[in-house]
Amino acid sequence: MPHLDLQGEANLVRPYMYTHRTLNSNYAHYNQALAHPQGANLVEVIGTLRYQPLNRLHLLGRLTVSRFGQDTLSARGAKISNVGKDVMLNYDTRLSRPGDLGHELGQGIPVSLLFWR
Repeated sequence: MPHLDLQGEANLVRPYMYTHRTLNSNYAHYNQALAHPQGANLVEVIGTLRYQPLNRLHLLGRLTVSRFGQDTLSARGAKISNVGKDVMLNYDTRLSRPGDLGHELGQGIPVSLLFWR
């Protein structure tokens, strides 16, 4: 179809991807993640559609579907478990699995986001 553009993107970010033992060495600047705005431990798919049926008429649609694992919080809001989403947490506080093995994308409390415009 003429004047129709489709674009797709997929992102997979493993748990603890941007964390480090010290806050000075994690992948953040001014307490914000440098790589992905949602941090780590996520799967995301983005689809974009652009259509120009007339010279001065441009149509744009974008759909983002994201699924990630959230940390467990106590009743007072303190973090109980570090599942790898928050880049500001020390990776030595990760779940009790030995080393880097046994961690899965989306571990923790599953959260799904759907965004379109």
